[in-house]
Amino acid sequence: MGIAPNDDLELQASPADGAQTAVPVSSQEPPSLTIVTAIANAIGDDPTAMNPLYETVDTDALDRLLESDATLEIVFEYEGHAVEVGSDGVVTVDGEQHSPGDRV
Repeated sequence: MGIAPNDDLELQASPADGAQTAVPVSSQEPPSLTIVTAIANAIGDDPTAMNPLYETVDTDALDRLLESDATLEIVFEYEGHAVEVGSDGVVTVDGEQHSPGDRV
């Protein structure tokens, strides 16, 4: 069974074995907020202490792209870290996959 980008699922890596599992994403939380949370957890920072993401990327455009049916990967630098976000919901910070629930 495949997972389409718009199935309201997000792939999360298990810290123990790196396996990815699909978990529901809140339909009320925009992808940009999920991304900020994942980045904050990856770098061990409080999301409210970080610069607003909209100062780095157009968050409205980012949300529209990630909520579309397109298969894509968006790459940008934020808070001095290389960030990659795929249409599959995976957030990679400095080459390591993270999810909003991961803690450093």
